[in-house]
Amino acid sequence: MVADAVAKPRFRVRGVPVLMYHGISQSGGTPDKYWLPLAGLREQLALMREDGWRSISLAELGSTRNALSVVLTFDDGNASDYECTFPALRANKLSATFFVNTANVGAAGYLDWPQMREMLAAGMSFGSHGHHHTDMRRVGTQAGDDLVRSRQILEQKLGCAIEAFSAPYGSINRRLARLARAAGFRYVCGSHNWLATGSDRVIPRLAIYRHMQTEDFRRLVAGDRTLLLRRVICERTLALPKWVLRRVSPEHSSVHAREGA
Repeated sequence: MVADAVAKPRFRVRGVPVLMYHGISQSGGTPDKYWLPLAGLREQLALMREDGWRSISLAELGSTRNALSVVLTFDDGNASDYECTFPALRANKLSATFFVNTANVGAAGYLDWPQMREMLAAGMSFGSHGHHHTDMRRVGTQAGDDLVRSRQILEQKLGCAIEAFSAPYGSINRRLARLARAAGFRYVCGSHNWLATGSDRVIPRLAIYRHMQTEDFRRLVAGDRTLLLRRVICERTLALPKWVLRRVSPEHSSVHAREGA
């Protein structure tokens, strides 16, 4: 049963929530704010199921008429996508899109091709997170080659069309969005904190953090305007120092200084 306070907040933003997850920890011991404990993920997925949310694909964003539609995405292609997330999604009859860095597939701590094929056969989707996990706004003409390479590898190994791209670190500008479309991607994802409409040139996504409270999670998914505006203010306040950090020490940003990694 859907609680009225959750389904219809007083000030709601129109659109579809596209949730952005990263790694899932079985022990809950990691300090990374983007890594959720498995128990937290299970609780959030169960809440969505109980509240009546239906998971849809990025391709359905512009056509859905269901007010309780949500898109679930997971970045980085961590091994936990198969070990933790995949079983939790199936238990709640939900699906998700997983964005992987093709250079990491098969490496320790990351998904391998047999796991990805099994997930694909079970109704999950895959997209590119680039070949390497780099800020692609900074690599010049190499970015276009990286995008084409990652898509071609995914299509060859998985045997299906790959139409979605998620920018590493959520770092995306107009040039990178154009390069992604030129490389064959129809759906380009960033990390701006808002709901998606189906007509966005760059699809906004809502990052899910480790210590998010249950009520805040429900308000976020329901499109609570007050909570979203608070996130946008925080996002813009943090943008400048994070940009400076990447300019001074780009390698440091690959560990903990990422937004939408």
